[in-house]
Amino acid sequence: MSKKKKRQRQAKIRKLMADNKWDQVHRERDGLKADGIKNLGARSKVDVLIGGLFAFAAYSSLIDMIKIMSANVKGKDAGRAFGVHDLIKGIQTNELVWIVLFAIAAMVFFFLAMSKNETIDKLTAARYRWMPDKAETEYIEKRFDNDFVRSILSKISAEDTHSINAGLEAVTVNNNTGPEVFNFNKCGFSRLANYDTKQLAYYLASHSFPEGFVIYQIRIAAAGSEKYIGGTTDFPVDPPPEEDEKKHAMKMYARLYEQLREFVRIKNPFKTYLREAGPSPVDNGQLVLNKGFRADREGYEEL
Repeated sequence: MSKKKKRQRQAKIRKLMADNKWDQVHRERDGLKADGIKNLGARSKVDVLIGGLFAFAAYSSLIDMIKIMSANVKGKDAGRAFGVHDLIKGIQTNELVWIVLFAIAAMVFFFLAMSKNETIDKLTAARYRWMPDKAETEYIEKRFDNDFVRSILSKISAEDTHSINAGLEAVTVNNNTGPEVFNFNKCGFSRLANYDTKQLAYYLASHSFPEGFVIYQIRIAAAGSEKYIGGTTDFPVDPPPEEDEKKHAMKMYARLYEQLREFVRIKNPFKTYLREAGPSPVDNGQLVLNKGFRADREGYEEL
């Protein structure tokens, strides 16, 4: 994306923020990430192509050198000692230097491509997460500061509420003692859109769960991708599990080989490390999990 188009998009986002059209703000910001991923992908492919050309030049020069050495071996005199100088006869010193330089250049460009691919992975992971910024949080606080939402908050406990379903038709508070349902229509409110449920879920969780919470998109169907664009909110953020170094390296090699396959026909020995579901949209509300929930076992018998 050009700087001019990026500035225009940023101006559009500012206008949408002023109009409190936060769902569109979210889509525009996600579009910026998607464009960044596309741009990095194109630049990574260029690095791979250049690195591949350098690697081919090194390989071609090495093959020529091996042919010369092979011819020297075949042409040796049977009765005379055969040394290293005889083996490399006809090979210029600068040819060895060029092979090393070509190989180093190939490795540098492949490293640059892998570095860009890692940045792509980070940007892709950022697309899955959702967290309102300060301006949107202020809007959320004003929007849901009313008697109906306060009645929902009165039924939520920091320790006894396991989860909250913020759906399109109703909010369900799941406590130790059972669920409490608050239907929007019955209380004089219209059905919510999916992004509205995202904001409402954040409001309820941030006002109820001091130890933290996680918000997940609710799936429409059992089948499909496990990852959703803007599908997860984690507060406070738990550190991600450490990825196995070998698995991470294999994934980077796999991506590199896949990019090389676009220019030459080669088999990718690391292809299995690329099998990962991509992001997809969903629109069926949110599930809030309370990090501070305590299961109430007192006074109950085992069934």
